[in-house]
Amino acid sequence: MVSREDIEAAVVQVLPEVGSVRVSRELPAGRNHRSWKVESDIGPLVAKVLVGRGDLGTYSWRARLHRTVSSHGTPVPALLAFNEAVEGVGRRALTVLRYIEGRDAAVAMVGAPADATRRAIGEAAKGLARLHDVEVNAFTEPHDARDAVGEEVTWSDVVHKRLSRLEARYAAADIEPTTDHSAAFELVSMLAEEVSPVTRPSVVHLDVHLPNIVVDEALRFVALIDLEHLAVADAAMDLVKPGLWMLPGNPGWREAFEDGYAAATGPRPRWDERLSLATGLELLTGVEYWTRAGDSALLADYTEALTRWVRSRGEEHAISWVTP
Repeated sequence: MVSREDIEAAVVQVLPEVGSVRVSRELPAGRNHRSWKVESDIGPLVAKVLVGRGDLGTYSWRARLHRTVSSHGTPVPALLAFNEAVEGVGRRALTVLRYIEGRDAAVAMVGAPADATRRAIGEAAKGLARLHDVEVNAFTEPHDARDAVGEEVTWSDVVHKRLSRLEARYAAADIEPTTDHSAAFELVSMLAEEVSPVTRPSVVHLDVHLPNIVVDEALRFVALIDLEHLAVADAAMDLVKPGLWMLPGNPGWREAFEDGYAAATGPRPRWDERLSLATGLELLTGVEYWTRAGDSALLADYTEALTRWVRSRGEEHAISWVTP
């Protein structure tokens, strides 16, 4: 059990210039972290203890990528300090960030005027496009960043590595592959070969949904938060969760999101095929993740969506499923 005193001592340890500190409250926990708002001599901060699956090298790699992103003026919290293993918090990784003033969009949008929510969704899409616009030189992942140095790694290379890891994880989780699983693996692999020549590396968030969007009191977009899943991949990967979790059931949101994103991006060759690949890869990953997490409801949702995607032969994707 981590106490407030433990958090205060840990923040001073990793960020000595912080001066005096006081934990004011614990923030809502995520699946992979616990967070606290900390008042300090340099302003309000967030202390985040990472508790999910991941090795220290993965956390460090993502922290470096986070610093790169925030240095480009992207609408994300500034990362002030990171330590892989802090004694006072159970030798877990600790991240200290600038606190972003605002409200969780999932809460702020309840009962809000429709035009204001659509505007916020469009602005959030523009903010996501700014993240994708941060220049990175190559496709790398935390699992293979060291191996990729000096090599030309294509999007299809990355996808095939992910599929190989997923097959191993399915076996480890005792998931008996179904006909749909096998067809999805084949279809994702085929699409990767087709779109790889036109797919450039982008920084991706990989967990874009309302709780990770901060808005102000007027429902204006402020920032994307919770960057624990940062990666370098095809930008299309970041549109799958909005299509599955955020846009459905909200009239006008799909159009606002697509228009906002398009207004802040350049040409997107073979975009529908890339969205389809991203959808299949996310659904295959989710089947393993939700099985391991024991979330039967989300496992059922992902399994149903995977079947629908396979039956469409990749002609459909998460955004196309959303009623405009």
